[in-house]
Amino acid sequence: MPDSQKPVFDLPCMLIFVNSRIILPLNMYRLLSQATSLALVILLSQVSMNAQRTCAMETHMQDLLSDPAYKAAHDLRQSLFQVSQLTTDRSALCADPVVLPIAIHFQGVSNPDAACLLAQAQNQVQILNDDYQGMNADISNWNNSASSYFPGTSNGETCLEFCLATSNHPSGYGLVEGEPAVTINQTSGDFDANWAGYVNVFVRNINFLGYSPLGGAGNGDGVVVDNNAFGSGTGCSGTAPGAPYDLGRTLTHELGHYLNLNHVWGGGCGSDDGVGDTPDSDSPYYGCPSNGSASCGSTDMHMSYMDYTDDACMYMFSNGQSVRMENYVAANFSSLVNNAQNVCGPGLPDHCTNGVQDEDETGVDCGGADCAPCPVPCTNDLTLSIITDRWGGETTWEIQDDNGSVVISGGPYDTELLSGEYPQPDEYICLPDGCYDFVINDSYGDGMCCEYGQGSYTLVDDLGNILASGGTFASTETTNFCLTGTSDPCEVFASAPVDLTKSLQPVPYPNGVIDRVQVKFYKDSPQVKYTAQDNAALDIEFWPIRDLSTNTPIVDGPVSSINNRVKPGQDFFKWPVKFNRPDVDPNIRYRWRVRVSCQEGSQAVSPWSEEKIFNTPDFDPETGIYTPPAGA
Repeated sequence: MPDSQKPVFDLPCMLIFVNSRIILPLNMYRLLSQATSLALVILLSQVSMNAQRTCAMETHMQDLLSDPAYKAAHDLRQSLFQVSQLTTDRSALCADPVVLPIAIHFQGVSNPDAACLLAQAQNQVQILNDDYQGMNADISNWNNSASSYFPGTSNGETCLEFCLATSNHPSGYGLVEGEPAVTINQTSGDFDANWAGYVNVFVRNINFLGYSPLGGAGNGDGVVVDNNAFGSGTGCSGTAPGAPYDLGRTLTHELGHYLNLNHVWGGGCGSDDGVGDTPDSDSPYYGCPSNGSASCGSTDMHMSYMDYTDDACMYMFSNGQSVRMENYVAANFSSLVNNAQNVCGPGLPDHCTNGVQDEDETGVDCGGADCAPCPVPCTNDLTLSIITDRWGGETTWEIQDDNGSVVISGGPYDTELLSGEYPQPDEYICLPDGCYDFVINDSYGDGMCCEYGQGSYTLVDDLGNILASGGTFASTETTNFCLTGTSDPCEVFASAPVDLTKSLQPVPYPNGVIDRVQVKFYKDSPQVKYTAQDNAALDIEFWPIRDLSTNTPIVDGPVSSINNRVKPGQDFFKWPVKFNRPDVDPNIRYRWRVRVSCQEGSQAVSPWSEEKIFNTPDFDPETGIYTPPAGA
C-alpha cells in the first residue's frame, strides 16, 4: 500500500478519537484499533504482573463498535434482546436446558499433546456447565454464608447446557466424525467464519486473562482466553492454568460477556449493569474480599462470576444474570441452538475411549464399526516461521493437499503501529506423506516486503530442508512441495529396567477429596531415540496387591492402564517419564510396569519392564489392609 493511501499514525489524534468514540473511515479504523490494542496490551500486562484479574471486554467492544457495520448488527441484537426481555416466559424457556455447541481452538502450542489438550477442553466445558447451572461444588459458599447478605436474592441456575461438538465438523481442520471439536494450531485470531453456529473459544498466549464481545454474534466470533487461565488441574505443556486463575472461571466470566452480561459493578454508583438483583458497586474487587463488603450504600456481590475476584472466590450468577443470558440466547442464538441438533451427536461407545485396542478396533480407540477412523500416520514434522511487516492484518496462509482441500491455515496477524519486522509464533505442522501447496496471501496486494518492514516466511521440514520461502510477492504466492518421510525407523527397547519414585498429595475433585500419585520411571540409558514421526507410545499398567508375607494370600485387584503418546523433546524421547494418576487409593500397595511401542502399537512393541512395587502413605504393612477402591 503506498504512503498516500495507508494511514499515518498520530498519537494525539488517536486519543481524541478513542475518548470521543468517533466512528472512523475504514483506513483510520484499522489504525485506531491497532493503536488501542497496543495500549491495552501495555495496560493489561501491568495488571497481570500485579496478579489482579482483568478482562478486555470494554476496549474490545470499543474497537468493534468503531466499525459502522458491526455497530448496526450489534444494535439489532440488543434490540431483539430487549424484546425478548419483555416477552419470554422463563418457565417455558427452561422446560429443558437449551443446548449450545462449543468448539475449542488451541493456538500457538509447541509440540502439542493432543490427548492432554482434549482432556483439558472437556474439563473446561464441564466447569462451564457446573458454573452456569449452579452445580459447582463451591456454590455452598453462597448457600451457607454469602446469601445471608442479600435477602430475597437467589443464585442463578441458568437453563443452558454447553456441548463440545462431536459431529459434522467443518472441513479442513483435521477432525473426523465422532471426535470432539478441538483444534490445535489450526486457527488464529478471534474469528473464523467456518465455525459459525458455534460458541468458539480461542486459547492462546495473550498476556492477560481474556476478552469477549458484549453480546456475541455466533457467526464465527467467540471468546479468547489466555493459555495460562484455561481449565483446571495440572493442564498440559504450554497450556497450564496458574493460580489464582486455575479453576476455569476465566472462561465462565468471558462467556458471561458473550451472553450479554456486563461487569457486576456496571459503570460505578448510579450506573447499573442492567440486572435488577445485582446491587450497585463503585468498582471491581480483586483477590478474595470478605463477605459484607459494601459501596454505593449497599452490600457488593463480589462473589459473582462477573466481578474480578480470584477463581476460588467467584462462585455464582444471580438469578437476574441467568435470566438475562437466557433471554439473549432466545433472541439471538437460534442458529446455534439449531446447529446443536446437527453437531452434538451421541458420544462414542465406551470401548472407543478406554485407552486400549479392543472390540473390532484396528488401532487404540479407533477403527472398526463404532469408533472414529484411525488417523493417517503423521510422518513429517514441519515448522512455519512468519515475520510480518507492519501490516500483519493483511497476511493469511494455508496448506492444501493434492485434492485442493485445505489441511491447515493461519492468519491474519496483528497490524502494528510502526514499520518494521514482527516475528510471529512458529507454527508446528505434522503431515502425512504426499504432495501439497503452500499458499500465502496479502489482502492489499503488496506482499510482506519491503516498504513497511522486511517481512518473510519459511517452511522447513524436520531436517531443516526449506520447502517454501519468500516475502516479496503481490496478492498471493503458491509453492508446491512433496513429503516422503525421512526419519529413522522406530526401535523399541529390548528391556527396560526402571527405578520408581512416587509422591502423593490430596487433590479436590467434584465428588470429594481423593489422592493423586505422581510416578517417575527412570531408564538406565538417559534417552531413547523416538522422533515425532514414529508415533511412539508409552503404556503403563498398575494394579493393587496384597502380598506381605508367606502366610498372607496374594490378592490382586483389577488392572488399570495408561496409554500415552510419547512426547519427543526435539529429536529424542527423554527419560525420566512422569505420570500423574488422580484415582489412587491411599490404603493400597501397587505394582507398576511399563513398555514402549512404535506407531502407537501397530508396529514393534517392547516387552514389559520388570515390575515395581510401592506402598501408599496410609497402607498398613503390618496388617496388609486392602480395601478395593469404589467401583473396582
